[in-house]
Amino acid sequence: MRRPAELLLDREGFLAWMIGLMVFLAALAIAAALAADGAAARWARSLAGTATVQVPADAANKLDALAAALRGVPGVRQARPIGLEETRALLEPWLGTELRDLPLPRLVDLELAPGADLAAIQKRAAEAVPGAVLDDHRGWADRLAGVATAIQAAAIVVVLLVAAAAALLIVFATRAGLEAQRSVVELLHLVGARDGWIARQVERQALLLALKGGTGGLFLAAAVIAATLWLSSGDRLRLLPQFEIAPAAWLSLVALPAAAGLVAMLTARIAVLRALRRLP
Repeated sequence: MRRPAELLLDREGFLAWMIGLMVFLAALAIAAALAADGAAARWARSLAGTATVQVPADAANKLDALAAALRGVPGVRQARPIGLEETRALLEPWLGTELRDLPLPRLVDLELAPGADLAAIQKRAAEAVPGAVLDDHRGWADRLAGVATAIQAAAIVVVLLVAAAAALLIVFATRAGLEAQRSVVELLHLVGARDGWIARQVERQALLLALKGGTGGLFLAAAVIAATLWLSSGDRLRLLPQFEIAPAAWLSLVALPAAAGLVAMLTARIAVLRALRRLP
């Protein structure tokens, strides 16, 4: 005779496959949020304490004089004119090599001390070269932070939806199993089995199925995440930041199968007890 839990839960692995798929999706969502947050933080750190002054292309001959003038502003640690070839190399990933003959704005790279007076720097730059514009990269940093926050919010929504879908799946599977095996449940009641005992058998099987499926889904997600991180490294995708996940952040992914098992176990127990109360 089959165990009571096997009478109530899918023996063909349907639940394990579905829970594995849900853990896979949740892991990808969490990894995307972690990678986006890490990339935004690295970009913000790399931009901190730096700024650029952009001058019109026809003022290229004044670039050295501008850099010298800016070095005298309090808070400016270093002012380095960026050569034309270096400027072209910076823009080449975006504009390609076909636009190399265009008159490009010229840049002066600044290294700033904490608390540098940006207004004073802008004023000195405009005095040295009319039309010079200071860019402290604050807009970039704010946009990156906004994108990272949006991705994190989307990841939270995805994880919550996946958890809700898993819970509903367990509920429907349990109810269908109880209804299909009504005679077996009645027999168990006749021989003295209590609802709590039956619920424990089912929740244990639900936990095992969720751990089995969740572990498989996590391994598949880990392979996809590792491939994505490898593709984004180096110069393979020059227009995108390098995505990384801190070793400590991987713990949140490793915990997903256990979280799926807990959700499945609690949901199965509640569903079984409620369903059994409706049976004669």
